[in-house]
Amino acid sequence: MNWNGLKVVLAIFESGSLTGAARQLGINHSTAFRQLNAFEQELGGKLFERSDLGYRPTPLGQETLAIAQNIGAHFDDLERTVVGKELLPRGQVKVTCPSNLAYRYIPRYLSKLRQQYPDIEVHLLANNHIINMNSRMADVAVRVTPQPPDHLVGRRVARIPWSVFCGSRMRVRPQEAQALLAQHPVIGATGELLELPAFSWVEEHCQEQIIARADNLVAASYLAEHLKALVVLPNDQIRPQVKALTIFDVAKTSDLWLLTHPDLRNSERIRLVMQALKKGFENEAF
Repeated sequence: MNWNGLKVVLAIFESGSLTGAARQLGINHSTAFRQLNAFEQELGGKLFERSDLGYRPTPLGQETLAIAQNIGAHFDDLERTVVGKELLPRGQVKVTCPSNLAYRYIPRYLSKLRQQYPDIEVHLLANNHIINMNSRMADVAVRVTPQPPDHLVGRRVARIPWSVFCGSRMRVRPQEAQALLAQHPVIGATGELLELPAFSWVEEHCQEQIIARADNLVAASYLAEHLKALVVLPNDQIRPQVKALTIFDVAKTSDLWLLTHPDLRNSERIRLVMQALKKGFENEAF
């Protein structure tokens, strides 16, 4: 039985679609489609009904799910055990991190790593989705969180303050944050960003000033730049076109963590990647 096909099947069960499964596994849509078809042919029956609403398990698919999950868990355990015992600095390491860190910070750290260890191949996954690290969809997670998951190990590598930002061409007199936000147009949040303390405060106190919204911090910074508005952001968003005016104490700070699965922490290539990221983030002046 083909393990890659089984991984596609499990990913479809989790995501509800072939596109979601392909994204989750880091493969293209056609590869996922081909592996699913091959697995169904090998099994001798259809596991999913295809429709506009996604992929729904057939009766055979429902019967197969529990068995597949059990097999998948054993394969994951075996794979992590093998990788965790590798002592040579070579091979793939999948790093998942928020998009802004993937664009502006991590490539610099990996450049230095590449010079020392050219046989380590890093796969950079620029997203902030919940990643199943038990199945090695990622080996290292860079996450902004007040409390990392209990099943992962790692360390906090930075505390990032939040500030009130504006476009560099705006002429704004720095003053107390709440007063600033009350006097100018403001970029608000939508989607999951509304759950962050800074944007919850803006929602409560600056409704009348909000002229646009974003569900992504990078997008919010560009809206502020081009719409000549203020926005509250963590200081990792500083760039030449957007400047920080004053600290926004309502948001306190964001804790930045480097995390991995306990079974992987002794793998030499994963240890070296985490070491390079740790050194890079700890030397940043956020």
